[in-house]
Amino acid sequence: GERFTARFATSNDLVHWKTTPRECAYSRDRYTAPHALRYLDGYYYDFYLEAFNGYETRVVRSKDLIHWESSPLNPVLRASDEDKKIANAKLTAGQRRRIAAATDINNSDIDFCEFNGRLIINYSWGNQQGKEFLAEAVYDGTLKDFLTGWFPSRPRTFSDKR
Repeated sequence: GERFTARFATSNDLVHWKTTPRECAYSRDRYTAPHALRYLDGYYYDFYLEAFNGYETRVVRSKDLIHWESSPLNPVLRASDEDKKIANAKLTAGQRRRIAAATDINNSDIDFCEFNGRLIINYSWGNQQGKEFLAEAVYDGTLKDFLTGWFPSRPRTFSDKR
């Protein structure tokens, strides 16, 4: 595959691992990196970086790690001025200037954890050439809501009240 094609492995004890069959991969046809894999209700959800309009985090899902369905709502994360919002009051004026002046073409390295009914999301943003920053976002919902929300059962319209 292309650079950073994901291969998968299984383990019953987290010590001894066995690689899945060769066809269990994502994705051989384009750059996809680093992968955050979650499993819920029969689906594997793979959050990954794709080189597209800069570097965006996207999500696909699979029941067998072979056949993949892309979310119709991609991208999950896209570079924007929101990445540069500062939550740490202790940053110096120089650090704040460095953040404000930074080139932002990348949202990558996503990871997340549910805590008190909310999803805490961490990711990297920057220029993909060594100047990277860590960011945090919050999704006001459960992990299950977050995962399944990327794959609506029917297209939503403006009049939907849900």
